Amino acid sequence: MGGIHDTEDRPYWYEHGERQEQEFLKLAAQHHLPVRLNPAKASDKTAIDLLLTLPGGQEVPADLKTQNTPFFTAARYGKNPGRAVTLNDKDIRRYERLYPDAVILFHVHWTTLTWRDQSVEPLRGVWSATLPEIKRLIQQPAHTYQRRKTDPRPNAPSSHVLSLDDLTCLLNLTPQRTSGGLPDPATAEKLLLEAERMNPGPWVAHSRNVALAARLIAEHHPHLDPVRAHTLGLLHDIGRRSGPNKDRHILDGYDYLQQLGYPEAARVALTHSFVIPDLSTLQGEWDGTPAEWERLRQALDSAQQTEEDRLLQLCDALALPDGFCTVQERLVDVALRYSVNAHTPAKWRAALNLKQQVDEACGVNIYRLLPGLTERLLR
Repeated sequence: MGGIHDTEDRPYWYEHGERQEQEFLKLAAQHHLPVRLNPAKASDKTAIDLLLTLPGGQEVPADLKTQNTPFFTAARYGKNPGRAVTLNDKDIRRYERLYPDAVILFHVHWTTLTWRDQSVEPLRGVWSATLPEIKRLIQQPAHTYQRRKTDPRPNAPSSHVLSLDDLTCLLNLTPQRTSGGLPDPATAEKLLLEAERMNPGPWVAHSRNVALAARLIAEHHPHLDPVRAHTLGLLHDIGRRSGPNKDRHILDGYDYLQQLGYPEAARVALTHSFVIPDLSTLQGEWDGTPAEWERLRQALDSAQQTEEDRLLQLCDALALPDGFCTVQERLVDVALRYSVNAHTPAKWRAALNLKQQVDEACGVNIYRLLPGLTERLLR
């Protein structure tokens, strides 16, 4: 791992850390991570780096740890080198004393992939853990820096090795490519679980019901694949991971899945709200910027919708968090939360027509395919 600056040169690493903070803040703004620079840094360079807004609106201190070189010997501590990060004891003790409610952010971007006879896969993203979570994970012995045993400078003498698999993923920018532009079902489930940790809410149960409806209907449809349909259902609202948000989740989900290398899933995250492909049919005020609105318009105009897009538009109108519903019930549910506009009647007619078209393709009233719907109507 040649070419690395002296790890004991603290002034250099302070300046280097400031550059990394600025780069991270640009990344966070681009991907709607709710962090900002701690104002106290202006007068105290040793103050904690950032402030992070939690889903409930509470702002807590957050410390940034940027790691570009894998810890290739992490296997000694039972960790996968390609998924390992380190946190030193000195920082942990400082958090306990000054910032007991701190969240630690690990910004990982491997710029070195091989060392001696070892190699790791590309990895780029942001993971987080609270201080109590970190303390639960560091019961194993610490890694000791051999060069610091007799070093008089005040550098941390040891650190702990953590696995990213034990942390919460806030942003995954790792290049990935899979057949058909979709993740496999297990990966889709993992992405949804990570999103739920970031922004818990009824949208997750809704997503699971959309996925189940899509699979059950696809099983009766002559041209649709049930596994793909289920995967698309799990991810159609993944943009809510960066919430609380409203219609901006459409663009957030599209951007996120594109960055992961899943263009077909990204397209459905974009189109699922547009049974009529026109931004004017959105109900309620836009909660993004004018530039984001224009980018959403351009993406929607260029999207080539397929039968999968149409299926997910329908299934989005068949699922509430607590179970399946009629299209009419879902349309009223959305109207009560987002209001209506002059285009709403046309949108409702298009949704009802879509349901009739899928009925005909499947040869059955699809309401019969959804468990518990009949009982819901009669209770």
